[in-house]
Amino acid sequence: MKEGYLPSRILMYIGYSILASFIVVFLVATLIQGDITSDEWYWLFHGLMGFALSLIVVLSFLIFIRKITEVKWLERG
Repeated sequence: MKEGYLPSRILMYIGYSILASFIVVFLVATLIQGDITSDEWYWLFHGLMGFALSLIVVLSFLIFIRKITEVKWLERG
């Protein structure tokens, strides 16, 4: 994972994060509401998933910016 094309590593990180978020949000929503066919579960799941996806996007952007700033050829002088 250390070597390779940076955008593909970031996309892999985003994919794994989304998968983990989906599993965790599904379990949390099921533990809180219980019945997955109810409207409350639906809205809780989508609210938590929206929050998780927003967090993933922000963290991925910050990781991408941090990795870009480590590239030596972008520095002047």
